[in-house]
Amino acid sequence: MMLESIIALGDMVLGERDKLISLIKKVPYEKKGKPQHVCKFIFNTEKGEFKVDVNEEIDASSAYKYLHIGRIGSSRSPQWQVTSTTSNYILSEFFPNIYELGILKEKADYIVENFYYEFPREEVGDKKYQYMLDISKLGITDKDMEDIWEEVKNESKPGKKLLDKIQKELNNWLKNTYGITSKEIGLYTVIIDDIPVSDYPEYREKVIEAKFPQVIQENKTNYDLECNICGSRENISSDLNKMQIKYFTTNQEIFKGNLEDYRKSLNLCRDCIEKMQAGENFLKQNMKTQIGGFDVLVIPDLIYGEGLNAGRMEELSKNIVGTINGAKSLKELGEFKKLIDQMKDFDDIYYLLDFVFIREANASTKILRLIKDVHPSFFEKMSRAVGDLQKKAEDYFKGIYRYNGGLEQVYYSIPIRFSDKKSENATFRDILALYDALFTGRQVDKKHIIENLNTCFAVVFYERKGFNVSGAKKENLHYKILDGVFFVKFLEYMGCMKGGERVDYSRLDLKEEVKNFMQDMGYNEMQGAMFLLGYLVGEVGNAQAKRLKESGGEGNYKPVLNKINFNGIDTSKLMKLRSEIFNKMRQEKILHYNERVFAVLSQLMDKNLPNWKLSKDENLFYLLSGYAYATTAPIKKTKEEGNNGQQPDALPL
Repeated sequence: MMLESIIALGDMVLGERDKLISLIKKVPYEKKGKPQHVCKFIFNTEKGEFKVDVNEEIDASSAYKYLHIGRIGSSRSPQWQVTSTTSNYILSEFFPNIYELGILKEKADYIVENFYYEFPREEVGDKKYQYMLDISKLGITDKDMEDIWEEVKNESKPGKKLLDKIQKELNNWLKNTYGITSKEIGLYTVIIDDIPVSDYPEYREKVIEAKFPQVIQENKTNYDLECNICGSRENISSDLNKMQIKYFTTNQEIFKGNLEDYRKSLNLCRDCIEKMQAGENFLKQNMKTQIGGFDVLVIPDLIYGEGLNAGRMEELSKNIVGTINGAKSLKELGEFKKLIDQMKDFDDIYYLLDFVFIREANASTKILRLIKDVHPSFFEKMSRAVGDLQKKAEDYFKGIYRYNGGLEQVYYSIPIRFSDKKSENATFRDILALYDALFTGRQVDKKHIIENLNTCFAVVFYERKGFNVSGAKKENLHYKILDGVFFVKFLEYMGCMKGGERVDYSRLDLKEEVKNFMQDMGYNEMQGAMFLLGYLVGEVGNAQAKRLKESGGEGNYKPVLNKINFNGIDTSKLMKLRSEIFNKMRQEKILHYNERVFAVLSQLMDKNLPNWKLSKDENLFYLLSGYAYATTAPIKKTKEEGNNGQQPDALPL
């Protein structure tokens, strides 16, 4: 169970740290080689003094020292966190908000009265913009606060524009005074009377109250509540609104069913809630990565591990996330194998992995897909599969085409139209289902995979905009197709689809490398026939490109591709297409070079046409695979013969 894994992780973290420290959000020590600094707003209520200090550089202890816990409440809630990565809250609402909450009330009142400027609430439009740090009084700017207001009061959202202006003035002053830009400041915090606000006990107590759900003081129903994790009947809460991750919906009657309320759905004791929050924070700090455009939390489901503490857990998490990042693209397979070997340093820990695909918005985290119980050996299996396919690609194309493989390829094998939100969401579900199958070895629908790949090829060929694959160049269509061909084979190797029939092509009157490729890809006779038809399309295209180049053109236009319907090729059109390609070969004077291929194509097609089983999408896919092979093969031949790096005669499209 995912929740149990998160709570177990939080228990490990809390075993060594207090519960507030477990919520700390780390920040980088440097960016682009430059150290990050802490900007401290220092107020002295006894002397009536104010100053800003930016000398302290951020290190491993800074986020803990100043209690950087991120946003408190929802995005619309009044913000009163003392430490953040922006100066906005300190410049505006921090002190008025802690005054209203009763935190350091006398000090907050003094600071607002003496160091902040009050604007009319009805003019700034929002309570959080009513008070602003009086930067004119503090010598940060030569402008009067009223002058700054005059610059923005007629704009839309004048309160926000006012805050932006004040922040800009502060940033300019810091740069001119201390030589430090806003990009070199990682944290902003407040010191009052020589004590960081984060150290004041009343502030810390209020944070605990805000961050941790309140328990049910008494049961007002006719049933007893108990913790669904540990079974405790003490300090029970069903309030999960303060959890960072939204595990389920609680605003629809269909979820609650016939229950009076949600209390029987999921109840946790206070100890388990604290552990869960600590676990959630640890995951976001240490086990978060990206796969195919999605944010992903990787949860280790610990089965066994002696002496495993928070420190070693952090080491394991770095190793796991490093391996996943290495698995995105396996261009450097040797480096990926080193990462896998490093995982063996943790052989005394037995664990499975849960992959939680998430979307973060408005300070909450929504789960899009949970993929459970992935064994770490998955990465070794993937390494072997990609390694074998990379060797095949090298054998056939001699470095002209390289198969990279990896987790990112899944994302670029399904077309996403970003402009259509409804279509985009449906496609995301399609992608996530494919990741699920890949991680768990479940079967996928090969025809559906091929249909998606064909759509990707069409996007590239017609140069359609607004898709995730729109960046691929039209002249590199053949590489995109080969990616698709090897991706299908990769899914076979990973156990996600059945391999093709083993057909003995050794007696066919074809070049050895062509027969070997068809056999290695597992093409049956119908697939082989379409591959050979596509091969001849590629030969015609090569001849057309060569002729265009010799006449002074760019040599990358292939009219023959206009004969191909990228929406799929019906069986009824196959004979017509075969005849058209035959005539094109005669026109381009290459028929005598390809008569054997045409004869074998006709033999396989005529034999199987009465019982043709391929769909129109499969016809297109296997035809394009032959086209891509033929388009890449002439380059291979030219390079092998030695062209001193010159452009080959037949250019790809």
